[in-house]
Amino acid sequence: MKLRKVHIFFLLFSLFSTLNAQNFEWLKSYGNKNSESIIGLGVEKSGSTVSVLVHQCSPVNVGVDTLKLDSISYRLPYVSSMYTRSFIFRTNKNGKVINSKFLSDFRIVKACKDSLGNYYCAASFFDTNSIVFNSSVYTPKNGATLIFKLDSQFNLKWTIQTGNELTSAYRLTYSNAKLLFVLLNGGGFTKIGTKNYSFSSKSNIGPQNLLFGEINPNNGAIKWSNCFYENMFDNFYLTDIISLKNNYYVSGVYYKNGNALVLNTDTFRNGGFVIKTDSLGNYQKSLHIKGNLLNSTGVSCLQSDGKDIYFSGVFSDSIFWNGKYIKSGYSGANSNKYNFFYASVSESFSQNWFVAPVVRDSIKLITNSSGYSYGVKMDGGFLYFFGSYNDKIRIANTVLTPTFKTKDYNSDLIISKLDIIGNVLW
Repeated sequence: MKLRKVHIFFLLFSLFSTLNAQNFEWLKSYGNKNSESIIGLGVEKSGSTVSVLVHQCSPVNVGVDTLKLDSISYRLPYVSSMYTRSFIFRTNKNGKVINSKFLSDFRIVKACKDSLGNYYCAASFFDTNSIVFNSSVYTPKNGATLIFKLDSQFNLKWTIQTGNELTSAYRLTYSNAKLLFVLLNGGGFTKIGTKNYSFSSKSNIGPQNLLFGEINPNNGAIKWSNCFYENMFDNFYLTDIISLKNNYYVSGVYYKNGNALVLNTDTFRNGGFVIKTDSLGNYQKSLHIKGNLLNSTGVSCLQSDGKDIYFSGVFSDSIFWNGKYIKSGYSGANSNKYNFFYASVSESFSQNWFVAPVVRDSIKLITNSSGYSYGVKMDGGFLYFFGSYNDKIRIANTVLTPTFKTKDYNSDLIISKLDIIGNVLW
């Protein structure tokens, strides 16, 4: 087995500064004979950080192992099958781990924090018979997704189990004082809160991001849930959800050659979208991110400042924005390669601005996407987009050249700071 270490990039920037620069403060790396990954990160007012670490052990005889978080050690027993454990830990402002807690033998897939210092985690455990969490036993047949709340000292406040054995968490976000989720579902009957869903069949390409809703952050009760379409169809994904005033906005992508999907009276053909719903998640209207080719656009993440909506996505060949097509830097013959973009619209979907890097040099060995944004955060009135890229690009006045030398899925990290009118600051 190839040994891997998790590289924890705590990039502590001057978030409240308008300087056109970034201040990298420290970097830490942890790891052992298996592999780890960081799922969630919160920066506290004191400058300390809180992170969720997921440890995964492959089915090889590595013997008893130890996971070290600076001076804190966890003894990890030998296992004969794939095994996952999740931890939460805090560092001081200099990056030293000062306390941590083992959570359970599940996989944390998303984590977020509120303005009061509480942490919310979504975990999945559909690949095991049962788990023990806070002295309680959970089995996947009663729902393979757990969502729970921890206070600032990592004390458990509440836990909910939801879905069926084919349900897993995809997105958990705290938006405008509301705790929102997106769930994957692989088919069959499932209950989310008080609402029942009956999906027609299992998808032939795996679970679909179909279900979304809101949780009461005080007691964990699911306030409402919804689904745009209960028949299992291929390639309809919901990627993010935010709250704005009394509405919700859900992003995603629909890919299916030659077949249209009608929601309400709106027709979805191919590509990315943002859907506006009412206060209970019922469909109202949508923004379609159109390209000139089938399957050529997608929307990956959303953010709001309480007035406008900001999002990021990908496009191949060209994208239609404000009455004209904008080229991606890749022609139709290379439509399996995607550029990324940042954009903003009003709450009624009037188009504000659009930013995309210029592809300076397409590396011929690379056959997959040239760029992708995984998330966007707002702090101090500025937008921070983070993702990856693997071709030489120019964004604003900065030229970025990837450092890798091999082909296919290698890529470099990119973080961009923008103001709310679309100027790239760095």
